[in-house]
Amino acid sequence: MAEPVKCLQCDSAVTTAYCGVCGQKASTRRFSFKEVVITDFMYGVFHTEKGFFYTVKELVTRPGHSIREYINGKRAVHFSYFPLLIILVTISFLVSRFAEINIAEIYDKNGQGVFSEVQDFYHKYPRGYLLLSIPIYSLFSFVFFIKSGLNYAENIVLNCYRTAGESLFTIAFYIACIFIKNIDLISVMYIGLQLLVLLYMIWFYYQFFSFYYKVKWLLFLKTIIVSVLITVLSTVSIIFVMGIYGAS
Repeated sequence: MAEPVKCLQCDSAVTTAYCGVCGQKASTRRFSFKEVVITDFMYGVFHTEKGFFYTVKELVTRPGHSIREYINGKRAVHFSYFPLLIILVTISFLVSRFAEINIAEIYDKNGQGVFSEVQDFYHKYPRGYLLLSIPIYSLFSFVFFIKSGLNYAENIVLNCYRTAGESLFTIAFYIACIFIKNIDLISVMYIGLQLLVLLYMIWFYYQFFSFYYKVKWLLFLKTIIVSVLITVLSTVSIIFVMGIYGAS
């Protein structure tokens, strides 16, 4: 039998690899650069069985199905929704700094000046935009898909993942804009980005809610209508909230 050692956390006697009282490892050592970078950071964040890249892959290949499974309890293999969203939005923000895009100029060229304030706000304050937009997205999806029986909190989770998936398109757009400086071409690309985001929203919602609706063609039609409405109504709501905040 192994000689007991004192737990460094709670001072209990430990004879196994972990303390039976608090769960602390029986033996610890000083941190090394290799351990921090390779073992803790790379394994903890990017490990394919429970991490960043696995969830990103799922958001690209089967977004609605995988996130429904997550909400229904299969959570061990997924990277958590809010940290994932913050990481991807932060990457998008950092890449956009290199792209040096004037969002207002793009919207003016596309005749969408009314929406430029929202996108400019997102461009400058991505985390603030998320705190404002996710609850609004979730309210609309909760109301429009109430038949699914999901509560408001679950709609927040699914919309965090949906927005994270959409951020992948935004990152790709900003990366392309680092190498492309023609504002006319960028304007066309931006229209394409908006279309892709809308199509992704339709695909995401259709996959996610397909489990709850039997008539698939009716669900598909509903997801198209709802996705367009959510896009427009959410943007209008955000503009309204921003107007109230700016006036106060």
